Amino acid sequence: KPFKFDLDERLRIRYFVRSYLQRKGIAEFDRIVLEIMPLLKNGHTPEDQTIKSVLEDIAIPVGKDAWQLKNSELALLQ
Repeated sequence: KPFKFDLDERLRIRYFVRSYLQRKGIAEFDRIVLEIMPLLKNGHTPEDQTIKSVLEDIAIPVGKDAWQLKNSELALLQ
């Protein structure tokens, strides 16, 4: 039997958003969604609101529609 497991959708989103923002520093919401959506294709495709909810947990808004990781999230990555 093939090995199969399901990761929580929010956990998967959190991983990809954190990774993307770590590389970019600051990014607009639309760009974040555009970049991580293909990475989530193997599971259920999340709504933008779910991504925004995760983003609000791990990042802070910068300017009108940009986001940056919270310092606490950056500390977890080091």
